[in-house]
Amino acid sequence: MTAARLLTVGEAMLRLTPTLQLPFIENSQLDVSVGGAELNVAVAARCMGLEASWMSRLPRGILSEKITRHARSNGVDPVISYGEGRVGIYFAEVAVDPRGVTVTYDRDYSAAQSMGRAEFDSLIDVNQFTAVFSSGITLALGESPRELVTSLFEQKHSWRRYFEINYRSKLATAADMKLWVNDILPNVDVLFASTHDLTELLELGDDLQTAVQKAISIYQLEYVVVADRRGKVGGVGINTVRVFGENLDAFHEFQGRVVDPIGAGDAGAGVFVACIEQGLAPDQAAQYAVIASAWTQTHAGDAATFQRSDLIDLDDRRIRR
Repeated sequence: MTAARLLTVGEAMLRLTPTLQLPFIENSQLDVSVGGAELNVAVAARCMGLEASWMSRLPRGILSEKITRHARSNGVDPVISYGEGRVGIYFAEVAVDPRGVTVTYDRDYSAAQSMGRAEFDSLIDVNQFTAVFSSGITLALGESPRELVTSLFEQKHSWRRYFEINYRSKLATAADMKLWVNDILPNVDVLFASTHDLTELLELGDDLQTAVQKAISIYQLEYVVVADRRGKVGGVGINTVRVFGENLDAFHEFQGRVVDPIGAGDAGAGVFVACIEQGLAPDQAAQYAVIASAWTQTHAGDAATFQRSDLIDLDDRRIRR
């Protein structure tokens, strides 16, 4: 029997963040780190004990080496096709109110926009994996990445297929995203979505309960996971996860101080995937996922930093000795 192992598919970028408490336009110092939803999910799943690989396309050079070293240093195996293009970057200004959090993308003409099905056939054996994860962010990269994700999600593969809508208005129109998501949903087993994604983007119903039940019925989904995060930088944030399935409606909430909210949702998704693949019940998976999101918001940077024991053995001690 194949050991549980996750494959995620998507673009990773360099993240540039002002190091001083000044607006980006006034700042002269930037911290360089690595971000990207699918890689973040793989890192979080690995933190939870699940073997994970991340698949993408990069140009050769020192910038790509920084990304692959980041993956390896977090226990994730990078499966990379190298080719023409550039490394995408994004600028993240994380500040307290009234400035808030602003993300500015600079990812046009990246190598990942050309990643396609044929070039990865020789790089991976799908039989090594029990699960695959991708998102609407990857669908928005272009036709070639959409074809790759579609091929990996086809019914001929035996793995469980996890997909997060993750709609970004700066990357695609709502009409295009709705079209792409509707095309892939028949081949999805577990769907991650926001209330807005279900009720407004996909127009499945006027309220969450109706929209979820309609999605499960139409697309024969195993689970629908709806996460929400409220709270501003510097304050206490409230993280919630609600998971739906056949005769299942489980809700969990967890609070934590918000230092940097970017990557918190990816951490929750990665932990949920890891828990399901390791045989935990969806209710337990949701509980650990919401703690993971709260944990990841407490530090700067996209990537999760917890260990499995941090989530499972969480207690109220201020100092752990």
